[in-house]
Amino acid sequence: MYDAEVRVRKVLKLIIEREKFKMKAIGVKSRGEAEEFYDKIMRASAKIIRDIKVIWDDFRILKRPFIYNKVDYIENMVDELNSYKQIFEEEH
Repeated sequence: MYDAEVRVRKVLKLIIEREKFKMKAIGVKSRGEAEEFYDKIMRASAKIIRDIKVIWDDFRILKRPFIYNKVDYIENMVDELNSYKQIFEEEH
């Protein structure tokens, strides 16, 4: 179970990193900066999803929704990414 704890901590660090990218992206005006932050958020999101799926595969007992801030994080993240994509396409 120690390995599972290490992996969950890694996912939590990635989530915190992704949340920081989101906060920095709020005031971005230029297209280049917006694309850079969008790419960073997408890469962080892909890593999070991949790591959570690895945890689910390796530790069947942990195969349940990954709850962060009282919501299913993967479901919430997918919804956010879809809305970011729409906003990005409309504005730029």
